[in-house]
Amino acid sequence: MVRWHADLTLFALRTTRYVEHQELTETSEVVESGEVLIFVSEWFVITVRHGAQDVLANVRAGLEQRPHLLRQGPWSVAHAVCDWLVDSYLDVATAVETDIEDLEEFVFSRDARSRIANIYQLKRELMEFRRAVAPLQRPLARLIDDEHALPTEIRRYFRDVNDHLIRTIEQITAHDELLNSILQARLAQVSVD
Repeated sequence: MVRWHADLTLFALRTTRYVEHQELTETSEVVESGEVLIFVSEWFVITVRHGAQDVLANVRAGLEQRPHLLRQGPWSVAHAVCDWLVDSYLDVATAVETDIEDLEEFVFSRDARSRIANIYQLKRELMEFRRAVAPLQRPLARLIDDEHALPTEIRRYFRDVNDHLIRTIEQITAHDELLNSILQARLAQVSVD
């Protein structure tokens, strides 16, 4: 979500993190979410995080390594946080894809005894991930299209972030379709047994 108030812009962004697990069960937590708020004005940027690990220190260190970008002002900080966030979405999508591949391999193995509940659990976790990622798409596109919202030199950086966000949403959709196919296949196997 992005909101404009006079000279202040507020970003409310969901963070996600892949939760490592030994094996997928019907209660496995796969995606953990939190929130980062970014308040941006012409003179300052303030970030507030809820439930997210202390990842903004890495963003700050990265910005300090790129003084030419940091000189662009508060919007460069907002971009760096958004860029890190969307890149983390891509990382989570890749990790979830590995879980789906493992589940698919197990379902189609000769001794498949996988529980349908495991498939549903991964679908629930994928939906949580989608609810964290998808709402950012429309406000980010609107922000990029508004000629007065972003400094011109920063706009291209936000376009790159938006491209990565679109790619992540496409991956989530493909993952969901694959899980639906795996579920249908497993249900067909159960009905034949």
